[in-house]
Amino acid sequence: MKLLTKMMTVPIIKSILDNDLYKFTMMQAVFHQYRDVEVEYDFKCRNKGQRLGHLAEIVRCQIDLMVDLQLQVLEKAFLQSKIRFLTPDFIEFLSDFRFDPLTVTVINDDGELRIHIKGKWVNTILWEVPILAIVSEAYFCTLPNVNLEHSYQIGREKLAKKIELINFYHLPINEMGTRRRFTREWQDEMVSTLARECSFNDFRATSNVFLAMKHNIKAMGTMAHEWIMAHLSLVSDISQAQKRALHVWQQEFIDDLGIALSDTFGTDAFYRDFDTVLSRSYSGPRHDSGDPYAFGYKTIDHYKEMDIDPTVKVVTFSDGLKINEKIIVPLFLTFVRYFRINFGVGTDLSNDLDYHPLNIVIKMSSCQGKPVVKLSDVEGKEMGDPEMIKRVKAAYPRN
Repeated sequence: MKLLTKMMTVPIIKSILDNDLYKFTMMQAVFHQYRDVEVEYDFKCRNKGQRLGHLAEIVRCQIDLMVDLQLQVLEKAFLQSKIRFLTPDFIEFLSDFRFDPLTVTVINDDGELRIHIKGKWVNTILWEVPILAIVSEAYFCTLPNVNLEHSYQIGREKLAKKIELINFYHLPINEMGTRRRFTREWQDEMVSTLARECSFNDFRATSNVFLAMKHNIKAMGTMAHEWIMAHLSLVSDISQAQKRALHVWQQEFIDDLGIALSDTFGTDAFYRDFDTVLSRSYSGPRHDSGDPYAFGYKTIDHYKEMDIDPTVKVVTFSDGLKINEKIIVPLFLTFVRYFRINFGVGTDLSNDLDYHPLNIVIKMSSCQGKPVVKLSDVEGKEMGDPEMIKRVKAAYPRN
C-alpha cells in the first residue's frame, strides 16, 4: 500500500525537459507553422496478451502531478546556450507552457489501458514521451516482489559488456530510450556511466534533454513519424504529404537538423520523394523498420543515382538495435566504409535488466479531424484507420 501511495503522489516526471529533443524541435516547427492545428493521439501496448488497465489510476495521478511543471531558469539558459536551433520566440513560448491534464483521458477498459490525447498540436505534442515513461515505470515498480536494486545490478553487468563493445569497435552510439525506460533513476545512471566510460566520439548523445543538461553531453533528435503523418491532413493531395513535410522542416531548421525519417510511408516512397534538392540539403536518412542491410544498400544506390558521394552523408539506424556481436557490430562493419553511421539505441540501454520490457507507443491518430496513419517497411505493421491505410498505400506504392 505504501508503494501504491508513493506511485500516485510522488512525481515520476520532475522536469519539463525530461523528454526527447525531437518533441521540442517538432513543437517549434508546429509553433511557427501550424499553431492552430488540432490533433489526437492514442496509446497502444504491442506486447501480445499484456493488459495494463490496472495502471490507469497511477497514470492518471502522475499526469495530474505534471500540471505545475515549467521551464526553470537554468533549463532555459541551457536551451539558449546549447540548443542553437531553438529560436528565442519559441523558448519564450516554452517558458509559459504548462501541461493541461484535461487534454488526456485515461481509463481501465475491462483490463486494457486506454489513453487518449486531444487538443491543439502545439499544446499536446509534449505528452507522448513522459506518459510512456510513466506507464513503463509504474508497471515495473508495481510488479510482485520487484527488487529495484537487484534489477539495477543486473543492468550494470549487462551495460558493462555493451561498453566493452562500444569501446573496442568505436561504435557511434546515441541513447534514445526515455519512452520505454525501466525507471528514471536507471536511465540517469546508465547515461552517466556511458558518458564517463566511453569516448565522446563513441557515446555521442542522449535524446533526453534533461539528462543532456545534467551530464553535460549533447542532446540529439530531429523529427518523429507524427511530423510526416500529420501532413496527410495538411495538404490537398496526400501523395504530396511527405515531400511537403520534408520541405517545411528544411525551411524551419535549414542546416541544423538534417536527419530525415524514412519509413513513415515506406522507404521506396521516401526515396521517390527524396529528390536531388532534399538529398543534397539533408544530412541523411534514419532507418526505423525493415531490413537494415537492404536499407543501407538502397541508400548507397540512391545517393549514387543523385550523383552524391554517400561517404559525406550520415545514416542513422534506430530499429530495435541491440549492442552485441550479432546485431550492431556486423551492421557497423558492413557499412562503415560506405557512409557515416549513427546508431540510435533505445530499449536495449534503458530497459535491458531482468524483466522483459514493454513495447508501448503513443501515435497520432487524427489531425484536423481527419485520420492519419503510419505505414512501415514491415508488411502488416501499419497503424491507423484501415480505409486511410488503403488510400495512403495507393498514394505511396512499394516498388
